[in-house]
Amino acid sequence: MLDEENFGFSLGFSDTENKTLLQSLYKEAAGDRRDTFISLGELVAIPYAAERLYQILPEPWNNTIYSGMVLLELVIAGVFLHSGYDWWKNSKRASELEKRINS
Repeated sequence: MLDEENFGFSLGFSDTENKTLLQSLYKEAAGDRRDTFISLGELVAIPYAAERLYQILPEPWNNTIYSGMVLLELVIAGVFLHSGYDWWKNSKRASELEKRINS
């Protein structure tokens, strides 16, 4: 079954087009890996900043900023999960295409 699937790629291309496609998949995977690690750094930095900045401003603004940082943390967690999934997916597709090119 796995040999019959082509993961969305038409393998009727010439070898140079397959290699170009393979390079573009590796570039996309590298970009997704970069985005994953950047968002991981942001996930670590935001709680630290929230604790440092808490109770610097007057009371109504203090709670508003803290709530905003919590919401920002949720958004960045989604970015982390999405870019991690894209990294995994593109790496898997590139390795499958590379196996088919080499065989």
